[in-house]
Amino acid sequence: EYAHEQDLETVLVVYTGEQLSDAKNSEADVIMISNYGVNGNADISTTANMLSKNKTGRPVISAHGIKNPQDIRTLLVAGADAIELSATQVCAKGFEDELEILRKAINGKEPAVAQSNGTNEERRTD
Repeated sequence: EYAHEQDLETVLVVYTGEQLSDAKNSEADVIMISNYGVNGNADISTTANMLSKNKTGRPVISAHGIKNPQDIRTLLVAGADAIELSATQVCAKGFEDELEILRKAINGKEPAVAQSNGTNEERRTD
């Protein structure tokens, strides 16, 4: 309530399907699904599984475990509206190039395998 009184939007982080179900009944503006499991490993199937059972009309951010363009496409198809990358990814050397690859994945494009030889060809992946 305080955040809304200050004209701020709220993000509610959930870790389980039960929490996601409860979040849908809250005043949260955005729901963030953490892909960290009980074993401490991040697995993007957490978001996919939760959204397959709990659709919501609110924006959903999938956080943690995003490693490649296919992960992004999987999450978007599952119903996520956005992703959160780890600080380790964002601070890594060469992140700008990695970010460009991930951005292209949103549109179903990614660099061709031949990119390592200096070409900038793209291929459509549907």
